[in-house]
Amino acid sequence: MKEQKKGYLQKMFPKKGAKVPELRFSGFADDWEERKLSSGLREYTDRVIVEDDKEYYQISVRNNFGGITLRGSKMGNKIGRKRQAKINLTKYPQTLIFTRQTVEQGGIGWVDKYCDGAIVTENMPTISLDTSVFSKYFPTNLFQTRIFYKNAILDNVEGGSAQIAIHESKFLSSTLLFPNLDEQEKIGQFFKQLDDTIDLHQRKLDLLKEQKKGFLQKMFV
Repeated sequence: MKEQKKGYLQKMFPKKGAKVPELRFSGFADDWEERKLSSGLREYTDRVIVEDDKEYYQISVRNNFGGITLRGSKMGNKIGRKRQAKINLTKYPQTLIFTRQTVEQGGIGWVDKYCDGAIVTENMPTISLDTSVFSKYFPTNLFQTRIFYKNAILDNVEGGSAQIAIHESKFLSSTLLFPNLDEQEKIGQFFKQLDDTIDLHQRKLDLLKEQKKGFLQKMFV
């Protein structure tokens, strides 16, 4: 199903030089429009000065669009940099985070509620989504396309850099093609349902692998 999703991504997002995708839902015929990511995504910084006697939760941003998870907590006296930022889902309920050094490897994702209040370094910019401009699940899949990789990643890499690192200002100034909000929501929900199905099959596969290990232990001495 992962290969099937890749095929849909190629057909449901315009290729280089095109204004419309190869495959569309019925009822949509208008050309997609060029917009900067900054038209619907805006960086915010909820500054925190780390105190030695307080406990702080930190996050990990997984590569290959693996999501954002908590990676544990530390006391303030164990955290080197005292100037940090905090994830604030109360004020910015749709918060996107990526890491400057790994965004080109798919190190980008939306923050779930259980990560609210965790601290992040300056290498993990916190970005708020304006849902009147972009549908949440549309950019999620746009980030996985070749045209996004070219326009937002490769075009923003400075020549001669030993390590790819994308600053949020360049990321947000990237220009990409977007349909109207209704079509964004339609595409986003389609891929969300597909991702949910893939996750369900993955959990079943993981369970079968564990059952196999159990049988091997019992049937071979």
